[in-house]
Amino acid sequence: MNSPDQSALKLLVVEDNPVFRESLVRLICGHHPQWQVETAESGKDAFAQLNSAQRFDLVLVDIGLPDMDGIQVIRKAHTQLPDLPIIVITVVADERKLLNAIRAGAQGYLLKSDEGPAILHGIDQVLTGTYPISPKLARSMFKLLGSPTHSSDEDPSGLTPREIESLRYLAQGLTYTEVAKAMGVALSTVQTNVRNIYRKLEASSKVEAVLKAQDAGLI
Repeated sequence: MNSPDQSALKLLVVEDNPVFRESLVRLICGHHPQWQVETAESGKDAFAQLNSAQRFDLVLVDIGLPDMDGIQVIRKAHTQLPDLPIIVITVVADERKLLNAIRAGAQGYLLKSDEGPAILHGIDQVLTGTYPISPKLARSMFKLLGSPTHSSDEDPSGLTPREIESLRYLAQGLTYTEVAKAMGVALSTVQTNVRNIYRKLEASSKVEAVLKAQDAGLI
């Protein structure tokens, strides 16, 4: 497993089950003792943490929170902090929830039933720009990719060649900085391309944009 930069990172775990929450914190800190892990027991607690002066490098969100659906937390967090990686970690192995989470801005979807090493690998993956999906949901993902839609609101024909090139690099797991270097353009150009891609594909995350582009045969 290729681990990300081992510099101290700060994570937020949004989980109402105290047993699993503490187990997850121990798992992460046992593998990355230099990381700092904060916790929130509800959506309200999560927003309070995200709206504070703290800067987080990754958020792990449960779908079933006591005060709101975790999808709402993901959507609001992604709107406020679009560059903040968010992973779902839940007991819900549901295709609809998977798609809704991706559309809301999640960059990964893991199951609580996944083994510890698989969860740690998923965390490392999202921190290096890859989109981890629980192996138990792989069939659902292939189903999503293999079911082309033909609605006009998902027609990607408005993408320019450079926007498609940017999207292809993002689909390979490159960061914005790496895409800019590969294309020989400024970082701001890539960021503009991504904003245009989101708008034209009506996507709210890189994962959703990639899915729609693959569905249309662009990448």
